[in-house]
Amino acid sequence: MEIPLNQIVLRHSLPQDYPAPAEWFWFVRQWCTRVEHSLHYRALFGNTTAYRSYVSKQHDHSLTDFLSLFNTFDVSKMEPIELAAIEDLHIVLDGCHRLAILKYKQIIDDHLPEELFTIRQFCNLGEWVPIPRFDIQRP
Repeated sequence: MEIPLNQIVLRHSLPQDYPAPAEWFWFVRQWCTRVEHSLHYRALFGNTTAYRSYVSKQHDHSLTDFLSLFNTFDVSKMEPIELAAIEDLHIVLDGCHRLAILKYKQIIDDHLPEELFTIRQFCNLGEWVPIPRFDIQRP
């Protein structure tokens, strides 16, 4: 089973008043977007200002670490990308940087093959997915 990349979104923990690009949408208290519009992917093209600002509030991420991962990336040693499936969306729970690298290095094209991901069946989505879900806003 492959998942089309247009059904996978990356979450960005930024405030709702963040000036998000038009390709992003607000979903369950986080900005979400497809990989090609993410801060992670854009940083690989040299647009590092927004990425640096984003990770400056996270103790376990930095541009230096991201570029080190990029430079030493080996898909055969990669941990699977963890996804949660919600209706027609697959939300990256862990692996935003890896997904951006896979796309940038053209290891994947428009699908994520099943050997590169797992779907977390028993994740606690209740803490960030309200029921009923009427708050999805798509571009």
